[in-house]
Amino acid sequence: MLGSALVTCTGVTTTYLIGDHLQLKRKARTVPKTEQNPAGILFAVVGQARLRDQFRDVIRIDNYPHHDMGTHVHVNGRVLHLPEIVDPNRAMEYVEHYLKQKYPELV
Repeated sequence: MLGSALVTCTGVTTTYLIGDHLQLKRKARTVPKTEQNPAGILFAVVGQARLRDQFRDVIRIDNYPHHDMGTHVHVNGRVLHLPEIVDPNRAMEYVEHYLKQKYPELV
C-alpha cells in the first residue's frame, strides 16, 4: 500500500485524467515555511492506473514528515528520498512521466 495512515493532508484533492486509464490525484495545502519545507506547501501526488477495471495506486510522492526525509516517493514497496522536488507541480510532472513510461499501452 502506498502512503501512510499516520499523516494526512486535509487540503483539496484534484484529479487529473491522462486518457481513460491513467490519472493523477493531487492534494496540497499551505503550512508555515520551515527549513525542511521551504515552499510552505504540504502535498501528496498519487499516480493511478486502471488495472482490471479499477484505478489502483502505482506511485506516490509526498513531503509529509512521516519519514523524516522531506520529499520522497513510494514506489514498488520502497521509499526513496527526492530532495529536488519541492512543490506539487514538479511532483505531478515526475509522476506523469513515470506512469507514461511504465504503462505506455494505457496512454
